[in-house]
Amino acid sequence: MLIKGSRRYGLCCCALWLWLMLPTVATAGTLPDWFQTPPADDDAWVYGIGSGRSIIEANQQALRSIAAKLGTHISSDTESRRERQQDGRTQRHFSESLNIRVDEIRLAAHEMVASAVYDEGYLILIRMSWPAFVTETSREIDSLVAARQQQRQRSGSKLADWLQCRKISALDAQIEKLQRLLLATPRQVSSPHAPLETSNRYCQQLTHDFRLAVRHDPQLQPLVAAIQSEFATPFASTRGADALLEMRVQQQEINVYGSRIVSIRLMALLRDDQNHTVTKREYQLRGSSVIDHRRAAQGAIADFIENGGAHTLISELFSY
Repeated sequence: MLIKGSRRYGLCCCALWLWLMLPTVATAGTLPDWFQTPPADDDAWVYGIGSGRSIIEANQQALRSIAAKLGTHISSDTESRRERQQDGRTQRHFSESLNIRVDEIRLAAHEMVASAVYDEGYLILIRMSWPAFVTETSREIDSLVAARQQQRQRSGSKLADWLQCRKISALDAQIEKLQRLLLATPRQVSSPHAPLETSNRYCQQLTHDFRLAVRHDPQLQPLVAAIQSEFATPFASTRGADALLEMRVQQQEINVYGSRIVSIRLMALLRDDQNHTVTKREYQLRGSSVIDHRRAAQGAIADFIENGGAHTLISELFSY
């Protein structure tokens, strides 16, 4: 009896503990006070609320709400910054991906304050520590500054220097973004960094003068147009170009139950002015059509472009 009683007592304690760990249940029309009126931010914490069909989804929305608060502090000069970028839409894509990275990684130092079940979903209140955020962000800035200082600007090859300048430009943009994030923190916990001197006349002049040509199979013209839009500058002629982007396709065609299916092997190469291959990438594309194989190939290329293929190709081929 003693053993049975002890076991029953232990099960009861375990059940009680699990019940206490469950979120509070909120019925329709009775939102928790902390959700209707979240706590005010102070010098130690910044708060965020979120909702979702799962506790994970609610937590992600709460993180985005904190990121939005930070964004209001760092967005004032975003457009002017983008206008100054020399790499056009490629740099804009980098800034957007950095925003996502800030949302998901820089906000890691957070904890849950309260949660509740509501209408087959979840509500959550989280808070992020300002001091922990400042410490982590400052450490990241120091690491990026050290990486930038290790970049060599001149190697004797115009293409290599141009690629290096693109890396430096990306590092500068990332450092500046994180520095602006620190400006959003309360003065009592802020850790200001000296502004990074990003003026680089050699890179500016090189980017202005650099001539990139393209050679491609005819069916890749839509992809070439998308790549040119990413660069926001026209391609040069192959005569006297500093580098050549070459793209070719190998296509296999099959018929399956009335559908015309194509499998495309897209090969992209970057050559220097001595016709040496610097980098190369391959991509597998697939398309189908009930009309003909030409339509199927057009659809495969269009899908590749729509899913960010032009930006992916540039980022990987130019090692940036």
